[in-house]
Amino acid sequence: MEIKINSHRQHLSQYSIEQAPEGVFWVEPGGFFIKVNFRFCEQLGYSEEELQALHICDLLTGWNKSRWSKRWQQLRNHHLIYYEGGLTTRLGNVVNVEISACLLKYGDEELMCGFVRESARRHKGAEALMAELKESVDRFRILYNNAPVMLQACDFETRLFSVNQYWLQTMGYQWHEVIGRQTLEFMTEPTRKDVARKVLPILRQTGTIHDFEYQLIKKSGEVIDVALTAVSDLDKDSRIIRTLSMLLPISDRKRAERLESQNVYLREELISEFSSGEIIGSSAPMQEVFRNIEMVADTDSTVLLLGETGTGKELIARAIHRRSNRKDGMMVKVNCGALPSGLVENELFGHEK
Repeated sequence: MEIKINSHRQHLSQYSIEQAPEGVFWVEPGGFFIKVNFRFCEQLGYSEEELQALHICDLLTGWNKSRWSKRWQQLRNHHLIYYEGGLTTRLGNVVNVEISACLLKYGDEELMCGFVRESARRHKGAEALMAELKESVDRFRILYNNAPVMLQACDFETRLFSVNQYWLQTMGYQWHEVIGRQTLEFMTEPTRKDVARKVLPILRQTGTIHDFEYQLIKKSGEVIDVALTAVSDLDKDSRIIRTLSMLLPISDRKRAERLESQNVYLREELISEFSSGEIIGSSAPMQEVFRNIEMVADTDSTVLLLGETGTGKELIARAIHRRSNRKDGMMVKVNCGALPSGLVENELFGHEK
């Protein structure tokens, strides 16, 4: 009979917490939620599973993960923390709350247990300010979710705490599949090394990086190229607090245009070569020319070609280049006739004596 009473009381206690008019949460020493009640989920618009992927500092305005260890030590020293400020909802709204959190020792574990209620305090003019703030947040949220670029936000451990709809559509994920995961999980292996070796040092030094290209892996396994522009909040010791990033997918067309602009000179050279045709000749003089081409092509000697305009000096130069050890490189030609006589020497050999 005693067992039934205790079981009934335990069930009643759990039911009361779930139905409490205040939000209740439990956080482990690392700062991540391990359990929340229904009211807390209702206040924020998250499911319990989604909240378990988040750090408490992702939600409380003014708190950041780099100082979490000090917050936890404060809780251990005083057994109680009181917080009055903003609580960020899933939609990006900020709710004014009062939180009383105490230290619980549950078996061998230490937990933070917090009780959340919406703040009833209102300063003069606060209602109008809150309405204006809400309107601004709503406008920002609409722009954020409908921007035609991939937007993401991550903490100092590179864990995602926000992505927009375009990010989700491009990568093929649902929101709950992404939040709380490391950004590195969505990158190719070479990209992870580049980010560690190049991106993070630049962000720590300057706080910004522009148009850094790397690769992401979609949920389907497809690899896509993106250009990263990011800005980081840094603390006084130049440590990253959070990073806001814009990822612009590089389409095949844009990539082709970029490659085309980088290889304009090469294409012009190829067009010129194809329009000139091949050297054809069976006469004794032409056979002598072919022998001379083969003889000088393997050497590093300077070759002087003499002949009247239109006799094919450039064709011979190309033939020598194709047979030389430099055939995989680019052949650069200079129209000396277009250079002023006083500048020919400088252009070809440099300005130093």
